[in-house]
Amino acid sequence: SVSNVTIKKTQIQGFDGISLDYTSGGMICENIIEANSGHGIRADHSSNTTIVGNSITTNDHNGINLRWSCYSTISGNNITNNYDGVYLDESNSSTIIGNIIAVNKNYGIRIHLSSDNTIRENVIETNRFYGIYLHNSSDNIIAKNSIKNNSGVGVLVWGSSNNVIYHNNFVDNSQQVYIQMPGYANFLDNGYPSGGNYWSDYTGADSNFDGIGDTQYVIDSNNIDNYPLMGMFHSFNTSRGYHVNVISNSTIEDFEYFESNSTIRMHVSNMTANQTYGFCRVCIPKDLMCPPYTVVIDDGVTAVLHFNETAYANGTHIWIYFAYEHSTHEVDIIASYGNYDSLFMIATLIIIALAVTVYRVFRAQRHLRKKHTPFSTNLNVF
Repeated sequence: SVSNVTIKKTQIQGFDGISLDYTSGGMICENIIEANSGHGIRADHSSNTTIVGNSITTNDHNGINLRWSCYSTISGNNITNNYDGVYLDESNSSTIIGNIIAVNKNYGIRIHLSSDNTIRENVIETNRFYGIYLHNSSDNIIAKNSIKNNSGVGVLVWGSSNNVIYHNNFVDNSQQVYIQMPGYANFLDNGYPSGGNYWSDYTGADSNFDGIGDTQYVIDSNNIDNYPLMGMFHSFNTSRGYHVNVISNSTIEDFEYFESNSTIRMHVSNMTANQTYGFCRVCIPKDLMCPPYTVVIDDGVTAVLHFNETAYANGTHIWIYFAYEHSTHEVDIIASYGNYDSLFMIATLIIIALAVTVYRVFRAQRHLRKKHTPFSTNLNVF
């Protein structure tokens, strides 16, 4: 076996692509791998392979093909117009994150006899048949993906169980999810308040204004989204490393976090021309912004509707909900105080200052008592 092979910033075109067999710690990054007669990248019997930042297009076979491999990371690649985009065959404990996997001739991602893999934050769209195909594969996580406009099925599940599928946006697939063999149970939500998935064909209502549908989204009796999202799921990172999750039926044009005044700012607009109402359900880490929160739209010109500043709260996060009549808006979410770290520092300084003051008062009073106490002599009587 070979360890720590690196292939970087190379153009590989018209051959058989890149093959790594029986390797450990391989690095394939920032290459252009296109129009090859075989797979774009193939790794068999390999571990800890990192495939990052490559352009993998128009290859005759799969863009990335892993067999009998484990602990691989596939991230930030453009994987388009291949046969399958990514194929994992008997390959476990790998991560597919932040890739564009689109316009492939067969499947976007195919997982066969594989478990404990994570597929998240990918754009998986306009593939000819299935966005994701789980075949006899269990205990995988599929989260925070955009699964859109796939001609066949968004996610096909065949003989697979115990997969967790949540916080994905299923948009305009010919069929959102199809269970090929009934009787296999998977989880289509992450419980309340986290919620399930956004389904563009969901027709339920949200009577209590919490951003979660009142009725379930049912695939079959073993595969039910109990908490379907009323808007698309978005996750934004901040300068302090915390993520803010937003569910909204508006287009979120941008997202900013200002650490100096502990404020979130978003610009939102209509998703459709005839949309008259929009909402946001925002999950904020308490350590990022200390509650309570104030929502201001267009510097106070636009009314904030159905504001619920504690739609749900636990030890670490608070979920807030608000709505508005639609057009293009600037939304500010303002913390009443700074973050918890700053608050703790301020509280600590106040306690120290009080302690010093109390000590000084105590010393002053003791000095006065000593100064004004009369002199006395103890007499011993025999």
